[in-house]
Amino acid sequence: MNNTLASYVDKYTDVIERGMLRFHIAKAYYTFFANYHEGQFSDKYKRLSKMISYYKPGRNWGNDPEEHLSLYERGIYYNLVSKDSSDQEEKDFFDTMSKQCFEMSTYHYYPEPKVVTQYFR
Repeated sequence: MNNTLASYVDKYTDVIERGMLRFHIAKAYYTFFANYHEGQFSDKYKRLSKMISYYKPGRNWGNDPEEHLSLYERGIYYNLVSKDSSDQEEKDFFDTMSKQCFEMSTYHYYPEPKVVTQYFR
């Protein structure tokens, strides 16, 4: 009976963690698309518009990643900015920022932002 309870707790915790991971990813992507779309007819704007069906930020949402994103979310956001940039210096800067945010975050059981962004792009 104890094993059943332990397996239930493990399964429940796993479901919560996966749900939170999706929330962090959606929040980081939403902020990225809001800040970096190239206008109403761009692909990023279309993706931002589609996201509204499953993710709507709260009233106090702001598009400043330093204020409104957790460290883990900033890691994902900076990784997206790094991939989107055409300037090598900027790529290196945001790649470094992404790594630092991941290292400082408390979500070490989540995959690295670089891994997350390659699957959800």
